[in-house]
Amino acid sequence: MNYPIQHIMVKLIVTGFGKFGPVLINPTTKLATQLKDDPIVHTSFVLEVSAQGVRAALEPLWAEAKDDDETTVFVHLGVHDGTKTILLEQVGYNIANFRMPDEQGWVAQNEVIVADQPDSIRTHLPLETYHAALKAEGLQVELSTDPEDEQLHSIKTLLGLLSTLDDANTPVAAHP
Repeated sequence: MNYPIQHIMVKLIVTGFGKFGPVLINPTTKLATQLKDDPIVHTSFVLEVSAQGVRAALEPLWAEAKDDDETTVFVHLGVHDGTKTILLEQVGYNIANFRMPDEQGWVAQNEVIVADQPDSIRTHLPLETYHAALKAEGLQVELSTDPEDEQLHSIKTLLGLLSTLDDANTPVAAHP
């Protein structure tokens, strides 16, 4: 499968999630594990579904990416047990509302994720192009501007689908 990609060197970091609530076997665990051996992926690993676990795992990578001259793209794979299609998230929201406790027992209610970031952040990746390419391959895929529900931005927004660094090496797009 050939996807339109700009020919620039990037460091690609992929994450999946472990079990959470009713999702005891998270398909993103398998995807992240399989991508460890992909030659274009710098690193790929599984995150614990908890605010503290995500921060502990990703903050060192964000700091490294900020200091690196190479472009870094973070691809965060999530699961929504209520959908039958692949959702390419265009927007991440800087508010955490959890329907149930995370894996460390925290239940966020209208918690700002990063104090000095805007309320919502759009990805800089060309998701419309990726959407068209995936559709052409016969996959069920949709563009989304809401990682969970219009009224309830849940754990999936803690780490949205995609994040990258802008020209000033500042994390942008859906990230905590």
